Amino acid sequence: MESHPAPPPELEPRDAQHLRLLAIGHVVLAGFCCAGLLFVVGHWYVMSAAVEFFDRIKPPNIDNSPSAFFETLQLLYPLFGAPMALLLLGNLLSAHFIGLRQHRTFSMVVAVCNLSQAPFGTALGVCTLLVLVRPGVRAVYAFGAPPA
Repeated sequence: MESHPAPPPELEPRDAQHLRLLAIGHVVLAGFCCAGLLFVVGHWYVMSAAVEFFDRIKPPNIDNSPSAFFETLQLLYPLFGAPMALLLLGNLLSAHFIGLRQHRTFSMVVAVCNLSQAPFGTALGVCTLLVLVRPGVRAVYAFGAPPA
């Protein structure tokens, strides 16, 4: 006797629409992270140019240099840039995985990380968690069904 694989569970139209909107939301939040990352890089360039300018025009008898302050400030750029880059990558991957209906746990971890990005990340994180814990969505992810 031949056994046929079980058909994939049906996803309610409301759940399918919500998953599509979540994927779009993750891409939009990744765009915000990209803008924030560009701001950090731009700030570094502006500050380095300002410090170089002030070092060139300062009188020789002044010991205070903005370059000492900038050296300390440079330690903060990776502190802000690295998490933003990780959230950018995580949101892009989560959007991709939501579209594929795979790696539900990864998307939930990214949603929890997004909670720190008020107000848009918080709203997206809460909505993502609420949609991904629905029984119908869980069943589709457990089956590994491709998107309809």
